[in-house]
Amino acid sequence: MPGNRSRKRKYLEKYQHRTQQLSRRADQITRMLVDIGVHYASTLGASKAALFLRVKNVSESVIARVLHRAQKRRKP
Repeated sequence: MPGNRSRKRKYLEKYQHRTQQLSRRADQITRMLVDIGVHYASTLGASKAALFLRVKNVSESVIARVLHRAQKRRKP
């Protein structure tokens, strides 16, 4: 995009703010831990994935939704 740097910066800040607003997951660390747990469930099994998520203090409702009811998972 050719033009003034400050105009570009304002445009990028505006766009970045909008994407942050649309994000459904506020806690990024928990999101990453849940993604790892889903991967563990596919490779090691649901019981080991649930144990991993419990050790990392992920709430039981999230563990149940993510591991046992795949259709209730949030979309990325």
